[in-house]
Amino acid sequence: MPQNERPGSPDLAWGTTPSSAEPPLIRDALHRLHAGEEAAVHELRRLTCGDGHTRAFGAAVVPALLAFVESGRSPLRGDILQLVGDLACADSARFPRRGHVLRRTEATIIFDGWGDVVNRAVEEVRRTLGRHADRLTAFLEDHDPAVRSAAAYVVAAALPPRSAITGAVRAGLDVEGDTVVQMSLVLAVAQHDLERGRADEAAAWASTLWPELSAPAGVRVGGALAWFDLTTEPAPPALRILLGDLPPPVTVRMLEQLPWIQHASRTWWRDLTAGNHAPSYQGPEPF
Repeated sequence: MPQNERPGSPDLAWGTTPSSAEPPLIRDALHRLHAGEEAAVHELRRLTCGDGHTRAFGAAVVPALLAFVESGRSPLRGDILQLVGDLACADSARFPRRGHVLRRTEATIIFDGWGDVVNRAVEEVRRTLGRHADRLTAFLEDHDPAVRSAAAYVVAAALPPRSAITGAVRAGLDVEGDTVVQMSLVLAVAQHDLERGRADEAAAWASTLWPELSAPAGVRVGGALAWFDLTTEPAPPALRILLGDLPPPVTVRMLEQLPWIQHASRTWWRDLTAGNHAPSYQGPEPF
């Protein structure tokens, strides 16, 4: 992989990262990814954030991963964008408790197993995403819904947060027909407003989405999820009725594809609809 993905860009280069054995292995995995090997996705994840904590060189990998997604030829592009989004999260393996789903950073300093500060690595990833915001918003119009959904997850993490990003996500929401992508776009708007210090406005906006009977299911459920995460109030009776009317198999299929909650358990949805602030964890099985 070249020192910088784009000539003249300020992206973190390999030569500026701590010396370790991983960069050559990552280069090899990138070559195998371009050859279409699905196992390369898992290898890249293991090398860059295998324990849920982004390694110090995570930002150096991001431009190459975005270039792969831009190639537009592989069914693995959604998985790669999911990885990029997870690199922009302080702990992508955490259990997604209420109040933490839309938050990418932690107030406390986190060290990885090699003694590097995870918070610093995550911030560098997020600033790298900010420098490539135009590329990311273009993915919101991709032909593959898995790419569009993951792109919403990624672009919401870009630093600094800019109104142009929110505008692009809202524009996508106006025309999106896929249920899961609709949920992702709603969460992306809410997260981006949260990053801009507008949590109350985001919660108020989300609260207008789920009561709208004519709105698509993905928009209504996405609004409910955003509202739950941005507030500490119990679910109002009308919201419980809405969520209770959704058949469990439908909500399971929807939520297990949502990039923000890849590691949820069966209790997660039930606890949120009951209004619990910190859902209980009762096992690693998904839903």
